[in-house]
Amino acid sequence: MTGTYYHNSPKLTEKTREILLSKEVNFGDLLLYEALNKTWWKQPEVQTEEFWVEVEYFASLNARISANICPNVNRTLANHIIPANQYHGQIIITVDMCQQLFLKNSLVWNSLFRYGERKKIKNEWLKSHKSMAG
Repeated sequence: MTGTYYHNSPKLTEKTREILLSKEVNFGDLLLYEALNKTWWKQPEVQTEEFWVEVEYFASLNARISANICPNVNRTLANHIIPANQYHGQIIITVDMCQQLFLKNSLVWNSLFRYGERKKIKNEWLKSHKSMAG
């Protein structure tokens, strides 16, 4: 069942992606983002180089887990141990964790795809009814 959920996710078209990320569709998200963004940059730790080194480490670790570690764990069915370091304790990557990661990614993409399709259908319906009325 390696990556089954992830690989069967529908691919979003560029147009659907644009619609989902537009201000019209995501106005509430935009307001929330702007409020959090202002608060975020006021935090003193964000101004330190050490903070960004840690962010870079976790971004790299996340990419390694998704691209290399989980596919290997799913293929071999053997846990992968990431040793403790200055940023975290020992992490054990299991088959269940990897399947949940791929399932979560799949569910997010499926939800976004369905939302975009519903929005597209609604917009087409509204356009057709406006042209009938006018």
